[in-house]
Amino acid sequence: MDIDNSNQKITKKHIVKIIVLIIFVVMFIITITPISNISKELKNNTVINLPKSPSGFVAVFLTSGQVYFGKINHYDTKTLSLSDIYYLKSQPALQNGVRVNSISLIKLGGEIQGPTDNMYINTNHILFTENLTNNSKVVKSILNYQKTKSKK
Repeated sequence: MDIDNSNQKITKKHIVKIIVLIIFVVMFIITITPISNISKELKNNTVINLPKSPSGFVAVFLTSGQVYFGKINHYDTKTLSLSDIYYLKSQPALQNGVRVNSISLIKLGGEIQGPTDNMYINTNHILFTENLTNNSKVVKSILNYQKTKSKK
């Protein structure tokens, strides 16, 4: 009888080990599935939904140090599409004999290469974006430019 009891104990230990192993495998599958889905979405160029900017304009800060202002048409894991684009240009100037930098807001399109008013930016080069409010000096300048342009 002692032999039978010891065999039952071994069998019970094996069953417990098998149950623990099954639980571990199930937990592993539950954990790894969402990660693989995220990876698939990133590979599939998933659209990124950003909160709407109050003014409709955003600032896009690039790794090169350049900042573009405009309206986002499309944003996914690989590309940000921007239109109605403006950027800042710094020019040295003299004021009362003192050298200062004058900053101007420039509308994209008048450059020598003659770009259209659409830009597709590789998201690897974007540091961050900011939504601009209607009180932003940049937005006020853009709206003022658009107003004077429409009067011409």
